[in-house]
Amino acid sequence: APQFARALHAHQAGALDVAEACYRSIIAVEPAHAHAQHNLGALRLQRGDTAGGLPHFRAALQTQPSRLQFWISYIDALLLGDKAGSALTVLKQGLAHGLRGAAVEPMLARVAAALPEHAEAQRLWGV
Repeated sequence: APQFARALHAHQAGALDVAEACYRSIIAVEPAHAHAQHNLGALRLQRGDTAGGLPHFRAALQTQPSRLQFWISYIDALLLGDKAGSALTVLKQGLAHGLRGAAVEPMLARVAAALPEHAEAQRLWGV
């Protein structure tokens, strides 16, 4: 826990190199540390490395699929990476997993907007 607190503090302070090193050292010892995985994914996105963030968001979600934020972050990253089809697939998995909450409707809208020709996305959105 002290290493994660250090990573989080560094991340919040904008010391991304320190934060990344801390997150990676946590993950090296405990690959299933969902918050370290998630935050490393977010850090990679901050650095403009969407592709580098995706595996970390996926790992966080696989470890703790009950966390709404992990679904949202992964779907957002997929949309940022121009992977709207994958975002739709993950969103469908989330809905099947019981994904609910105020953030879900805007996420449906974003996926539908990224795939306007996709009848399934429109059906999910209720258009």
